[in-house]
Amino acid sequence: MVDSLISDDNDQHLAATLVAYRHRFQQSKTYKALQWSQKSQIEPPVCELCDMAVPLNVVIEVLTKSRLTNKQLCAITFGCEKQSDFPVFSWNVTFPDKPKPPPRPPQPPALIHWLQYAEDHNEKVHIIGHHPPQDCLVAFSWNFHKIINRYENTIAGQFYGHRHNDEFAVVYDEVDPKRPVSMMYIGPSLTTESFLNPGYRVFSIDGDYSGSSYWVLDHRTVIMNLTASNIYNQTIFVDEYSARGAYQMENLFPEDWNDLIERMQNDIDGPLMSTVYTHYTKSYESGSKCYHNCRRELLCSFKTTRSEDPHACD
Repeated sequence: MVDSLISDDNDQHLAATLVAYRHRFQQSKTYKALQWSQKSQIEPPVCELCDMAVPLNVVIEVLTKSRLTNKQLCAITFGCEKQSDFPVFSWNVTFPDKPKPPPRPPQPPALIHWLQYAEDHNEKVHIIGHHPPQDCLVAFSWNFHKIINRYENTIAGQFYGHRHNDEFAVVYDEVDPKRPVSMMYIGPSLTTESFLNPGYRVFSIDGDYSGSSYWVLDHRTVIMNLTASNIYNQTIFVDEYSARGAYQMENLFPEDWNDLIERMQNDIDGPLMSTVYTHYTKSYESGSKCYHNCRRELLCSFKTTRSEDPHACD
């Protein structure tokens, strides 16, 4: 029976269609008005009204692949009714005779799919991940770099972790390696690590309004002073720095971070590089502990966004 409703060939396409259904409705003025008026009681009015506001082309496209009514489609998408009431499929497209949802496409094609969708709809994208791409396998890392280059006008920021230190990296144009095109913020970790203070970061992002760039306007880093916390037997958090204030930056566009790198290169043994290293360790060590070669390696990491790139620091 299931096969007569939805063929295996259409599984992934149907899943993508449902994602588009949900995305377009949540971006609609109707949904935002309901959110504003109902606050925490958003579910009942959505379940009552969303099937009257969905894009018609999405409804037609989905209904050609199933026997669900528009109201049933809405109920499944927004979880208004139990999945068991609709055994054909649910929001994640599960089937009663198939315990697992259809496999997701490999990450790069899926990423390209949504970046293209955002570009077509004049939207901006933040990429959030755990491992920075330069820590990944060579093939993935270099292909990811190409994707970032292609969608530089759509991607408003990249945010990663994993390394525990406070870092950043500038992505450069593949054709003109001197032109910065994107920013990777590699945030400090709150988890403890040897020779580092715990820390976290608060980003200020260009607001949600028509024509917003969604770029990072500034970021503020807070650290837990382990030495003071142990002495006074209480958790002590302190503001460590803000990017624009500490580095005398007018903005935080890729060009501004590239300018910061050039200023550090031109005075590699100077106080600015010392400050950056101190922040790199979340104020655990003084910048004076990082000598010339240490500073060269740190500068290189700020320009390296592909794994095993032999020319990143030329």
